Amino acid sequence: PEGHKDARYLESLIQQHQATLIHFVPSMLAVFLSEVATGGNLPLKRIFCSGEALPEETRNQTLKLFPKIVLSDLYGPTEAAVHVSSMSWTMDSLHTRIPPTIGRPVANTQLYVVDAQLQLLPPGQEGELLIGGVQVARGYWNRPELTAEKFIADHFSKASNALLYRTGDLCRWQENGTVEYLGRIDHQVKIRGFRIELGEVEAAINQHPAIHSCVVVPDQPGTPQASLHAWLIRQNGTTSNVTTATELRAFLTIHLPEYMIPTRFFEVESFPLSPNGKLDRRALAAMKALELPSGRGWKNAESIIEQEVLAVC
Repeated sequence: PEGHKDARYLESLIQQHQATLIHFVPSMLAVFLSEVATGGNLPLKRIFCSGEALPEETRNQTLKLFPKIVLSDLYGPTEAAVHVSSMSWTMDSLHTRIPPTIGRPVANTQLYVVDAQLQLLPPGQEGELLIGGVQVARGYWNRPELTAEKFIADHFSKASNALLYRTGDLCRWQENGTVEYLGRIDHQVKIRGFRIELGEVEAAINQHPAIHSCVVVPDQPGTPQASLHAWLIRQNGTTSNVTTATELRAFLTIHLPEYMIPTRFFEVESFPLSPNGKLDRRALAAMKALELPSGRGWKNAESIIEQEVLAVC
């Protein structure tokens, strides 16, 4: 119990039992990689990941540490019992730049990317991902309203009782026949009248060479003071104060419009995880964090008007 949180314990367990396959949530895999000195002595032949989007940095770090393994990213909700698509990489694909993808559907499963009217979208167009096929559940036990919302008639199937599951995931088809994962529809926020996909902001920040990974959350959502805050882990895993918020904003202006750029940036050594190893966004605000200095020589806001002006700068 709790051994999955101890990288050194896992490493010794893999050696002791000569395990060849291991399954991680990506957040836990990143922790494991940071603690294991070398993967050359471990007998692993395959690593599975699921439960979260697999960051490109984690993918590359895994393949460098374990050059002989096959790394497979699995996607699928519990309502589709459980993995409905996959994508695999080897050392040969280490330097291939691939956006976060959930791969191709498994046998007897169909994936559809649709608009708000549940009509199919062409490659490159963003929409909600629907799942059809034999793996889709019948619904939620004793939850008829939620079942009616999430499990809908499969109008793409000839079978009269076929169902589609609405995942709530924002995706798009790529030209190579894989599905690119863009984030959660319910992670879409509205800041000063603009709709913003938090995953898109996170992807832009992760392109900065000093940033290992980040999480973006809205502050005071639904209010006139609403803004975006970014929580960062640096490449070296420490909170070294080498980049100012102004420098990061300048970098982000190349990739994002002004309204999508966070107003504040916080550095942490690691992200909080839930008991099953997934990112716990709600726990971020309670963490000890070092805020990046603005680099502008600003004074602290003193009046209410100054605070409102600062919130939108």
